[in-house]
Amino acid sequence: MRGQFFICAFVTSTLAQSQWLQVHPHYSTVGLETLQHDVSWLTMTGPDNGFLAEGANPPGSSGPSFWIHHTDNDWNNEAAVSGSGGDLSGSCCTSILLSTYSPATVFYYKPLSGPSGPLCSTTVEDGVVQNRVWAYYPAAIQRMSPMNGTALFAVQYLTYGTFFSVKRTEEEATYIDTLPGMPSKVVFLNADQGAMLTDLSSGPRDVLITVDGGLSWTSTLSDPAHSIREAAWAPDGSLWLVGDQGLVIRSIDLGQDWDTLASFTNENLLSIAPYSGDSAWISGPQGLVAVTGNAGVSWMDRSIEDTLSFRIQAYPGAVYATSVTPLLPINVARRIYRYGTLAGSEELEPSTLRWATNSEGVVLQLGPNESEVATEVYDAMGRLTGDKQNGTTVRLHGYAPGLYHLRIDTNRRKVLLKVIWPGQN
Repeated sequence: MRGQFFICAFVTSTLAQSQWLQVHPHYSTVGLETLQHDVSWLTMTGPDNGFLAEGANPPGSSGPSFWIHHTDNDWNNEAAVSGSGGDLSGSCCTSILLSTYSPATVFYYKPLSGPSGPLCSTTVEDGVVQNRVWAYYPAAIQRMSPMNGTALFAVQYLTYGTFFSVKRTEEEATYIDTLPGMPSKVVFLNADQGAMLTDLSSGPRDVLITVDGGLSWTSTLSDPAHSIREAAWAPDGSLWLVGDQGLVIRSIDLGQDWDTLASFTNENLLSIAPYSGDSAWISGPQGLVAVTGNAGVSWMDRSIEDTLSFRIQAYPGAVYATSVTPLLPINVARRIYRYGTLAGSEELEPSTLRWATNSEGVVLQLGPNESEVATEVYDAMGRLTGDKQNGTTVRLHGYAPGLYHLRIDTNRRKVLLKVIWPGQN
């Protein structure tokens, strides 16, 4: 990725110091993993707000083994809202985001205190943090999905491999029924409507649908090749599936009929984030991101360089792609990218702007109704020179010849320019 040294300069001991960096037209990085800790899960729950689970076991440390952090401004600032020590010392937590539609304020996780340990949640609303322990059921949790704000559907299993479902609230854990095969994905749209990908003992992977809160399930699609990898509901009730070799399938009638959409790629798809019956974002390995606003008739390529894999999330006004990204030759980072507009929405001002150099420095050519320029100047290694300027001319008079990075904020966009300054003639 271009400007890699500049990006590394902002990796500090906590994410609280991370900043926005423009890395691709319309994309900015808004979350960076520390090298000292392990970010086991990083997710956004809406535009600007999100959670991460961070674990560490520094030598000689007696502190908590993991922390859960929350932000409401894209990781410019964050606060630790939950954590655990005691019998969890020396290990991290397994954490799974379950609430996926805005406004999503609940983060569910299961600490690694044993295969049948407690199920916990953290909620942050208007700055108020509430941590809960949900009703206990003595069996290991395999998959989970919220049904609404007060109930969730848990797939659990016994040591001999039988999978069954449990409906949980804070007060009660109710056994529902044994499930066929081994569920690989479960996702509910509301208290009644849900979908499950299940590997059956007979061989195929089936798509199961429930309309009664998981009391009964109906097979609506069979996948003998096990090519379907992910399922997600759009808010309007359409169900989208993605899988191997660019497979995208959609149903708008609870699985009675399926449409196989035109393929954008032959790559295996890892994630999908639909936000209407015709519109969805997809992601895959090696930075693949694409979006359709017409049910796959056409796709717009929104891929990002220098990444290994993505989980995509879409909200009104912002799309987030969380990746495992090579940061240095021997390290990787969990990074989250934000894209500013949804398909069909008015495009943002381009993230790159026109500029030219003169004897004084760099002249910025702003767009219509664009103003309020603030610029910071960094050297080739990403170190802030201490020079902060305002205006459409970035004065480099007196700077030595060399490479400089300019971080520019306007009332319409955030831009990172890489400038070769020849010095004064």
